[in-house]
Amino acid sequence: AFNPDFLRDNERYYRALVSRLDFAAPESVSIINDWVSEATQGLIPSVIDQLNEDQIMMLINAVYFKGDWTTPFNAQLTRELPFRSLGGGTRPVPMMYRDGRIDYYENDFQAVRLPYGEDERIAMYVFLPPADEDFGAFVERLTDEALAEAFDQFAPAQGEVLLPRMDIAYKSKLNEALEALGMGVAFDANAADFTRMRPAGENRKIYIG
Repeated sequence: AFNPDFLRDNERYYRALVSRLDFAAPESVSIINDWVSEATQGLIPSVIDQLNEDQIMMLINAVYFKGDWTTPFNAQLTRELPFRSLGGGTRPVPMMYRDGRIDYYENDFQAVRLPYGEDERIAMYVFLPPADEDFGAFVERLTDEALAEAFDQFAPAQGEVLLPRMDIAYKSKLNEALEALGMGVAFDANAADFTRMRPAGENRKIYIG
């Protein structure tokens, strides 16, 4: 049982769908993942692999970004070319190609900015380390300060871009980030206070896992 005010506020202010689900049922994982996949047009196919017996609620928000390049890559110019992996070997992969005006940076490494949409407010940044530098060492020196300095120095230039056609997936646990933002108490079983969510008098401690 949850406080009716809590459920009503979620529906009123966040347009949330509130529903009951048996977390012990094997099909519950698929039900949640199917909802996320439908909400994101299939771009996020799943968010969970399993449910724990001690879970009493899941708050799920699904957000996705789908953007068109400001200057599209011409699919007819995509061709198989060798791509060098971290291990040093090469294998043929489909390489996208475009030329013309490109936001470009070059100092101790090369980078391009590939914007989306008409306003170009959002962009993908692609970094190319020097050929003789270890990739791990290159990543380590990309500190916040180094990146901020590089971002200030991108400028329009004429050039060519060859980029592997790719699928990228990223998964992260946000506990540490939320704790750093001041939500640490919510993760502490002995300090978290969710009494406005759950009726008073319940013996079970509620906290974010």
